[in-house]
Amino acid sequence: RVPHRGAALTPSLFFLPLLFSPAGSLTVSRAAAAAWIAPAGAPPLNALRPAMDQSFGVAARRAGGCALGRGVRAALMHIGGINTWGGTLGAGGARCMSALAAQGDGSVVERGPPEDLHVSVLPAEVLEAFRGIKVRTFIDGTLGMGGHSLGICDAHQETLETLVGIDQDPVALQLAAQRLAAHGDKLKLVSGNFADLARLAEDAGVAKGTVDGILLDIGTSSLQLDEAERGFSFMRDGPLDMRMNPNGPMTAADICNNWAEEDIAQVIWEYGEDRRSRVIAKKVVAQREIKPFETTHDLVKVIGGARFGKGNHPATLTFQALRIAVNQELHVLSKALPQAAELLAPGGRLAVISFHSLEDRIVKQAFKDLTQDAGPRHKNKYARDEETAALSAETSPPLRLVHRRPVTATEAEEKVNPRARSAKLRIIERVY
Repeated sequence: RVPHRGAALTPSLFFLPLLFSPAGSLTVSRAAAAAWIAPAGAPPLNALRPAMDQSFGVAARRAGGCALGRGVRAALMHIGGINTWGGTLGAGGARCMSALAAQGDGSVVERGPPEDLHVSVLPAEVLEAFRGIKVRTFIDGTLGMGGHSLGICDAHQETLETLVGIDQDPVALQLAAQRLAAHGDKLKLVSGNFADLARLAEDAGVAKGTVDGILLDIGTSSLQLDEAERGFSFMRDGPLDMRMNPNGPMTAADICNNWAEEDIAQVIWEYGEDRRSRVIAKKVVAQREIKPFETTHDLVKVIGGARFGKGNHPATLTFQALRIAVNQELHVLSKALPQAAELLAPGGRLAVISFHSLEDRIVKQAFKDLTQDAGPRHKNKYARDEETAALSAETSPPLRLVHRRPVTATEAEEKVNPRARSAKLRIIERVY
């Protein structure tokens, strides 16, 4: 039941025309959209704000965005303009609306502010990791949209002299620059991959043994996951790409279309830990003989389609495996950790946030190696060059574990940001 044309909508009535599809997308009826456009003007926005933000927030959390028909987009423009949505309806609505920019349906929609496009995980825990330290020089090796860096700038504004922000995604760097504009005199943005952490730091004028804090957040950002054009999500149809660096040499389509069946199976097994790896690889090779893979949905159809009941979508692990292979994520992480340890000043700390067991295993073992006094090191199979293997095998600088067990998200944060559920934060400190 929808209120008659011209009636003022209340928060309780707002929920009536909303229907969540099985995929978690938000759909709005044409009648509801028409009801929003009242001839006497827009309904009272203050009354609608809580319900709208909560509704769109649920959709954004379930599917990383929402699908809206033409009628409701027109209604939202009538209410106050899509471009000011983020400041009008809050984070939930802004996250939802920001996803529309990637739908490619002709809508004229601008991205919302960076803080609404991506919610940083473990924000309080990251600040706690560097509390009590006189932070003069800080390196955010995975800047993203600058959420963690903004917190560091605010918490250490009296002592902070230089913050180096590194990211390989040019869009993320641009958004982070906007978000951190108030701290521009201290900020040095660097385009690059944290696999080259020591060189990038040197290029920014930061020497070894002088850094008070380093953060590596190994997760994929909402900006990347929620844009169909980036090809990271099996929930949205887009090019089968998955490159974090848009200029990277290899895409997920290249792997599916050109690699041998045994190699595809190995990638899915090693990086996705999917017991169906051989079956999926066989299907991929058979399908590409009929038609080469071009889009994410091409691959989803081959893997097995929709999710039933609880649990992960059947494509989850394959997409994870391909993303890791395309971006060489485990190799990059293995290469970066010993470099980060060398950069730390006495009393400086390195904090690393990982999101799945493969990453956490590497961080846990590397920290174990780095905090040993001397002796042979654990052989890192992801270290593909002799220099990294040698650096991992040397006697490391004296470091200590700050926590024996990883720090994880609180229940409250998990409810607000489900992507924080798998996040693990490990911290080491250089003693001298």
